[in-house]
Amino acid sequence: EGCLVRIHKANATLSDFSGEIELSCNERSKIEISNDEVDADLFDSDVTLITFSDITMSKSGVNIQVYITNINEEREITRNDGSISQVKNLSVIDKNSIYGRIAAWDENIEKVKSLVIGDIVRLIGVKVKPSSGTYGSEIIIQKTTTIEKELDSDDFKNVTTRSEERRVGKECRSRWSPYH
Repeated sequence: EGCLVRIHKANATLSDFSGEIELSCNERSKIEISNDEVDADLFDSDVTLITFSDITMSKSGVNIQVYITNINEEREITRNDGSISQVKNLSVIDKNSIYGRIAAWDENIEKVKSLVIGDIVRLIGVKVKPSSGTYGSEIIIQKTTTIEKELDSDDFKNVTTRSEERRVGKECRSRWSPYH
């Protein structure tokens, strides 16, 4: 546990039981183990990214890229057992203009504090849950989650946020007249 590894020529399948990706190695597989705490050269910069429409069940260890549309204040939550936790939620949109949210709990709040509205971020190793109502699918920041800010992404060039839709809608309604 805690080792950073790179696995070459493994078979990846989605487990029917856990819903997570399982890797099967054979005699052709190669496993490289890093002795460093963080060895950035060990990992490819290209990771498989999902979108909100891919989330049909809760999964851990998922990678997703999103655009931050809103940041809520940190809140205190009293849990069923009486313990108190802190949570910070961020509203986000994926490249397909589907909305969701990020939840960072307790010590993981530090990981999202530097994010601002308009940031495009790649979230590596998060837990996701399908939509359960108003807020869309949920991305939960984990202890092992890595957050990478993207300077620019073509995937988000044509994405319209809800606030932009409302602003454009108001402008169109104010200019429209049945007498034109």
